[in-house]
Amino acid sequence: MTDATTPATPVARVEAIGAYLARVGGESAPGDIGAAVPGLNHRTQAVSLNTMRAAGLIEGPRNWVRFTPAGWARFGGVTAEGAGEVLDRVLDGWPYTHRAFLELLVSTVIARHHLGARRRTGHLGFIAIGETGTGKSAMGGLVCHLFGFPPALHTLHLPTQAAGSLLGRREQDGDGWRWVPAATTRLPFVVLDEFDKAEDAVQRRAWVHLHDALDQQLEGQVHELLPTPLLLANPPRSGFRYAQLRQEYRRRSVVLDTRAMAGRSGELEDLLARFYATTTPADRLSLERLAPPADRLGPDALEVLKMARDQALTQAGREEFPTVRVLELTTLGRMALMGPNADEQVAAYATAVAYLQATESVPGQVLERWGPDVAAVRAALGQGGEAIATALERSRAERAAAAQEAVRGRQRKARAELETIEHGARLAEELRQLITALDGRKVAPADKAAAAGLRKALRILATSAAQVSTRASLLEVAEKSYDVQDRARALVAAQGAARVATDQARRDAAEQARRQKTQDKAMRESARRAAAAHRRETGGRLALVVESAKPLEDLWRRTTTRDGEDVLARLAELEVNGRPVLVYQPPAERPRERGLAGFLDRLAPESGTWRVNGAAVAFPGTRWRCAALASWGPNTRAVLAPALAMLHQVEDQLRAELGRAPRERRPVVPAAAAAPVRQQIEPAGWVPSGPARYGMGR
Repeated sequence: MTDATTPATPVARVEAIGAYLARVGGESAPGDIGAAVPGLNHRTQAVSLNTMRAAGLIEGPRNWVRFTPAGWARFGGVTAEGAGEVLDRVLDGWPYTHRAFLELLVSTVIARHHLGARRRTGHLGFIAIGETGTGKSAMGGLVCHLFGFPPALHTLHLPTQAAGSLLGRREQDGDGWRWVPAATTRLPFVVLDEFDKAEDAVQRRAWVHLHDALDQQLEGQVHELLPTPLLLANPPRSGFRYAQLRQEYRRRSVVLDTRAMAGRSGELEDLLARFYATTTPADRLSLERLAPPADRLGPDALEVLKMARDQALTQAGREEFPTVRVLELTTLGRMALMGPNADEQVAAYATAVAYLQATESVPGQVLERWGPDVAAVRAALGQGGEAIATALERSRAERAAAAQEAVRGRQRKARAELETIEHGARLAEELRQLITALDGRKVAPADKAAAAGLRKALRILATSAAQVSTRASLLEVAEKSYDVQDRARALVAAQGAARVATDQARRDAAEQARRQKTQDKAMRESARRAAAAHRRETGGRLALVVESAKPLEDLWRRTTTRDGEDVLARLAELEVNGRPVLVYQPPAERPRERGLAGFLDRLAPESGTWRVNGAAVAFPGTRWRCAALASWGPNTRAVLAPALAMLHQVEDQLRAELGRAPRERRPVVPAAAAAPVRQQIEPAGWVPSGPARYGMGR
């Protein structure tokens, strides 16, 4: 018997399982599903899960299942009717620049996912730069949480990645190679974390994600890059803050500088703790069901975006503006968040305001006091402009609070520079002079421990004296320093009697040490130069070997023969170290017959042998023709193999000596073929010494 809550049909069981997964975040162990959904036994549970897996609603191993995007679209996620409210609730409390950046990012993820098939270019990228603890990674995690993306799958920690894991890699397919895209290129969103710490090759691949086009040519094939990218980087310790952010990609992206949150990591921790404690799977957005209502904006909405460019940006800001058509796509994604009755002009205004709020975090991009009158916004846009007016008021309030805090900081600094600080600075300088006096003398062995203790105490007191801000703290430090100063001065005075003799001994020892150091330096320099010269010579030899091997490798790879191409002539021209690779051996002389038979014998073509120099490889033929060597293939490789294997052995020897890795994409030639040729061309242990030894003959 079943009760009213027991799913009686297969469809009802699937619905019940889907509802349970939506409640618990989209993933669960099968055993927990069976315990939570009434009426499921082991068999019906397995059948229902297999049905959902076959329909593409769930994925994962047998001991753990999770929703696919289709599963979220079928059973859960907030759609357009409530998406805007969810986003407002999730972003409550964030700094207005971070909030604006995230609004643009979420809108772009939606637009790129739904409109990418029709709009192949003009998609925004996102870059956040700032110190550790300023919310960069937290924003990526928040977007994953909003859409139900597994953060580990959608986040690439670039310092630990190989170049192939970002876009894909070449893999051998039968006799050829094909490009296999990386799994992350099929995701709707990807976080490229710790960009500044990644290797150059990985950084170059990461920049490809910030192209505004979905179609990218990779290794001669066109592949799609589906994810909206969020690139995170720490600024350099010195120099220009944005030096590592290439201009051509900044212009395709929204750039957020998070330095305003430096030193405020505690605020972010509290904000994130509250966020993850209060949000539930019901707050997640359904990416599949949040579809933009159109793929184009009307002319009035486009004019709003142009106004942001022309009236609120500086010249530098206009140079990095990502074009109106790019912001158009983000605006369409924002309309999906605003609901089925979204006004495109309101959406365009909200997108423009968010872009300016995020961009003003980068100095010199946005004009001072760029924001419009809040009352005018409410009057012009009506109820739809209320959220925009609120965002403008929030940004002005936060800017004003930051300015007031800066004024208070300057006032505190001014008070700290009064007479008390001056006395503290003088006391700190006196203590430092005592430290110098103790450090600059040869302390007797019996006094070394006392001197070390005094120096440590003096350093602590000097630091405290330099930091005093009140008269009470200055008096406290001075009181503590009296006894330490007296003992330090007494120790300095006690060492004065022996100073002359010890100073002279020190000078003599220093002179001797200087001479020895000069000699050692000269010897090290001589050794370094010799090693460098040897390395350069070895590098030159390696270059000659590679230069000689590459033409043979090109011929080794050939498998097709062009019309009219004389393969035998090409092979007969090849030389290694002045010796031909292929040698023609005419037939042995034999007595000529007389008469007609002799005459016909002399007219017949001479039939000899083409032999590989130094190897037991030969092919019959005439001086001008050899059927076995008329086309590129296994026979030509047999001709090239001995010389090419010998060159590869010499190359490997030189690379090992230089500590270099083997050359990539070098054809694999059997090493055994090199031994007889090596013995024929040079004695054992031969190392090339000049280009003439590797010249390729004509």
